[in-house]
Amino acid sequence: MIDLSSGIRYSADIMLGAALDIAAELMECGAEIQRTEDTVERICRAYGASRVDVYATTSLITATVGMPDGYHKTQIRRIYMTQSDLQRIEELNALSRQICENVPEPAEFERMLRASKKNEPPARQILKRFIGSLLLVGGFTVFFGGNALDALSAAIVGLCIPALNLIKRKSTNAVAHTVLCSLAAGVLSVLAISIGLGNHADKVMIGTIMLLIPGADIGNSLRDLLFGDIVSGSMRLIKALLTAAAIAVGYSIAIIFGGWLNVL
Repeated sequence: MIDLSSGIRYSADIMLGAALDIAAELMECGAEIQRTEDTVERICRAYGASRVDVYATTSLITATVGMPDGYHKTQIRRIYMTQSDLQRIEELNALSRQICENVPEPAEFERMLRASKKNEPPARQILKRFIGSLLLVGGFTVFFGGNALDALSAAIVGLCIPALNLIKRKSTNAVAHTVLCSLAAGVLSVLAISIGLGNHADKVMIGTIMLLIPGADIGNSLRDLLFGDIVSGSMRLIKALLTAAAIAVGYSIAIIFGGWLNVL
């Protein structure tokens, strides 16, 4: 543990960099703005910072720390993609609390951060994603009134969405990608019914669409707005509305295609 009382100043560069690494991962996992900013401030103050100014949005985190001797340091982190991962948020919360309590040395801080990251093999992650998609789509199809054959059809069709997500590049336009996923899932749903794999195209579509509905984004946007983070809340809400519009476009084309085949 660092003896802050002995006058040893923890490197502001390493301290702030590690704190922002945790904050950036929190944002990528769907954490609220208040949690992210509070995490950075608590870690920096635990290491002796006399002033901490943090500003976070869904796409950028910037922070400046001031040390007791007058030294100031500013760093930023760019957030390119977000998704909901509540388990990882809890793990990062536990890590930040442990850091604030123990105030480890720089090398130990970085080791703890690396050790907290998921080391699960990529193949296993992909398998879990496909199995989760299959179960979710099949379950929602039955929930909305489909039969067992509809659930099977939806489960098979729903696998196209995680498959398309795997080939998605970092530079891919998110709205265009959502339209593509919606169109592929909708058309495959229609084709599955046309060959006899299922009885109700609407129930199959309802099941597959649940993989794309931006429910988490809507919930997070309202949460940020209620906490007074107007910019971040508005950005998340606009993103959710654009995603919903993209889903509507993709499935509308598929419905027109189904009408042309006389399936719907």
